[in-house]
Amino acid sequence: MLDFEGLRAEAWCSLEARIAWDSEEAAGNAFDFALVGFDFLAADGSGLDLDHVPGLARSLLDPHSAWIPGPAYQPEGSERTRTASLRIAFRVPAPARNLAVTIRSWRNTRPFTIADATLRQGFDAAEAAEERPRRWLGPAAEPLRLALVLGSGLVLRGQIHAARPDEHAARARIAYAHSDGAPIAPPYPDTVSVPGFGAVINLGAHQQARRFTLNLKPPSDAAFVDVAFERWEDAPAETRVELLAAPEIALEDRLRLESLCGDEVLQAPAFLVRLTAALGLPPGAESAWISPPVTGAPRILLAQRALQGPAGPAGPAAAPAGDALALRLAGAPDWPLPRAPDWREDPFRSVPWRLDYQSLAWLTALSGEAGRALALDLALSWSRANSWGQPADPLSLHPDALATRADVLGALLAGPVEAEAARVLVGEIARHGFAIAEIVGQNTLGRSLLQMRAAGALLGIARTLPRLPLSAYWDALARFALAEGFSAPLAEPSLHRRLELLTLGRALAAALDGEAPGPAIAESVAAALPGLTALLDPGGRLPPFGDSPPGIDHGAWLGRLSAVQGPVAARGAEAPRPGARPDAEGRTLSARAEGAERGWSHFACTFAGQSPQDHADCGSFVFAAQSRRWIVEAGGSEQAETGPARHYLLSPGPTTSRCRTGGSRRPGAGA
Repeated sequence: MLDFEGLRAEAWCSLEARIAWDSEEAAGNAFDFALVGFDFLAADGSGLDLDHVPGLARSLLDPHSAWIPGPAYQPEGSERTRTASLRIAFRVPAPARNLAVTIRSWRNTRPFTIADATLRQGFDAAEAAEERPRRWLGPAAEPLRLALVLGSGLVLRGQIHAARPDEHAARARIAYAHSDGAPIAPPYPDTVSVPGFGAVINLGAHQQARRFTLNLKPPSDAAFVDVAFERWEDAPAETRVELLAAPEIALEDRLRLESLCGDEVLQAPAFLVRLTAALGLPPGAESAWISPPVTGAPRILLAQRALQGPAGPAGPAAAPAGDALALRLAGAPDWPLPRAPDWREDPFRSVPWRLDYQSLAWLTALSGEAGRALALDLALSWSRANSWGQPADPLSLHPDALATRADVLGALLAGPVEAEAARVLVGEIARHGFAIAEIVGQNTLGRSLLQMRAAGALLGIARTLPRLPLSAYWDALARFALAEGFSAPLAEPSLHRRLELLTLGRALAAALDGEAPGPAIAESVAAALPGLTALLDPGGRLPPFGDSPPGIDHGAWLGRLSAVQGPVAARGAEAPRPGARPDAEGRTLSARAEGAERGWSHFACTFAGQSPQDHADCGSFVFAAQSRRWIVEAGGSEQAETGPARHYLLSPGPTTSRCRTGGSRRPGAGA
């Protein structure tokens, strides 16, 4: 463990050290060879629960972390001395002043040594613009409105930071309402009624940083709760208090997925029975949740796929091949699906292939009456083989697979389904709803496309099962997460991922149909599209910085989003001038030339900020001349996921090393 004091807020820092490893180390090819944990502290030493630190990933063992790659990823020549230099760059978030660093063993098989650890700070903080939005508390605030589950309490967790400790640093103002919106007058349990304020819960700060937990116990007839985090009016004007991150939201423990399932192996119909009892409803009440099916519920993730159009060779597809069904997933060759799959299949030893397979997205390619019947049979087979707590393939619990599969199951439920099959589908969708709600409510994957996809799936589940007592709560939770987090991933270094987010935004805005935050999301998408379109090269491809799958026609994709016919029209008037900064963040430079005889040329360079999915600590560029791409990115960085999502990857998959000095020189290679 290493301690550093006197950090400058909002300044870039570099943690530098040397690592030495054993000659018999067997985990040299591990991308996550060792783990460096970062715990940022206030000036008085109290820990800060920050939702994002540029350059680092949120993690479970430490608040934030970064991986040390194994010896095979270290610079050439280090294998002779078995030592290498380490450098981890990050931006110190306000209001942090101190830092505790923990270096942990992870996949290494022999001890390693860290020496000469130092922390270098960059330019003065006054020259830096804050990246993290500050949630300063005033004497009045717009309340957060959440729907309640009948008979259940609500738990909100968060942290405030005060410029100086104060017994009355802030307050949470609470107000309950009936289903028709009519307010319920206080007093409420575990609150204090204050004239002029209503019901409040005091949030004292005996240290600068104070974690709080609000265990809300609503009146029996309450359907909604409004929670406003505010500063007491009589606090000194110079005392500033902020909410460090959006609060975590969860139901009380008895309605968590782990509590509902316990140690038993529950099939989907049995889960519905267990849920009925947990809600205090009479036996058989779950029948009202099942029929008649809802046909107009949004399938947001499936709509996103439709807007993306043909996804190239990596897109999931299923087609008859004789008596079998041939699957083409994650760019792998066709694979014949067994007549009775056990859902443990992994023919290509590929994590991306397994993710596509377990998401069941390929079921949507089966059309016609026979195709639908087959899709339904396969979905029921998957449910039988994946009782909660004993998945056939642990990768099926990956957030992206969970979210996509929930959309697919909802689409199957919307068609003609026999009663017993409907019961299985509803039970399975409800289980997915609980799992995704916990991911969304805890902000597990905050500031990421994955978190937004999970929120979109939760919104679809809530509207697929409107008679489920939790549907209103899930709907409100999903919309809160989308309002809080949609704009953050727009700074994603990977332009391809940014385009995926904008496509998801279009699908979300259409599904919300004027409801908040749909209009705000639509406005963000409309503002970001022209800048992204301007970065296309004349061949219709975005510069492949960060993760960029091969074979994607970004020009046609952007053309569909921009409601312009074809990639040429989409690129027409938006072509950047040499040296222009077409993206809103000013992180990418682009220049191009077109000639009838010599073909087109294109150059793009990025100075994107540090991130776990980005380069270690450098810029990058791509270059094409005479219509031939000469210097391109390696791409595919997501094959080695970091942060909380990685904890769902319980088996090894292929990884690719990242280039530390810019583009990789591969003449004529595709992006």
